[in-house]
Amino acid sequence: MASETSYSIWEPEVPQIIPERSRLYSLNPIGIGTPQVESLTGYIARLAEAHVLSVGDLVGRDPLCIARAGLQRRTALFQKNRPKGHAFHAAAHMINGTSASAQKWVRIFERLTRVHRLDSLTLLPLRHTLSDMLLFKRYRAWCPHCYEEDYTKGPVYERLSWTLQIVTACPSSPWCNGPDFGIAVGIG
Repeated sequence: MASETSYSIWEPEVPQIIPERSRLYSLNPIGIGTPQVESLTGYIARLAEAHVLSVGDLVGRDPLCIARAGLQRRTALFQKNRPKGHAFHAAAHMINGTSASAQKWVRIFERLTRVHRLDSLTLLPLRHTLSDMLLFKRYRAWCPHCYEEDYTKGPVYERLSWTLQIVTACPSSPWCNGPDFGIAVGIG
């Protein structure tokens, strides 16, 4: 049997602060403070991918029902065709904006991920300057050059600037200043 002195370095020490657990992974947002900042909807998509869920399944979960309820009402036709569906994609652009709905989504995701300053992924810091009216595209747009570069260097993500109606060319790519940028698919 070993003597007590051989275990003297094993003095149990209780940590002073045990960090709170988060319900969702604490992914770090990309590009905060830069023109290439990630959008909140893009962050949610990366979060869903990290959890091996579709975005619809992630936002359809219990804690997010409260936030989702304020986005858009499901029409009777939508309910008939997709009884278990959600209307998240049809109004997802609002999450990136300046509205109370955007604030609600930020608060909920900050609480679920324990990541702070998610409002930086939206236009909430400009809420006293901008209006959400006609601010966002109704369809997703992206820059193929940036996606390719992201794919080779790090995580692929959606920029907040790509969601803005006024942006018709990628501000970071000299190659995407024409028909290549703005390729859109319906998100409704």
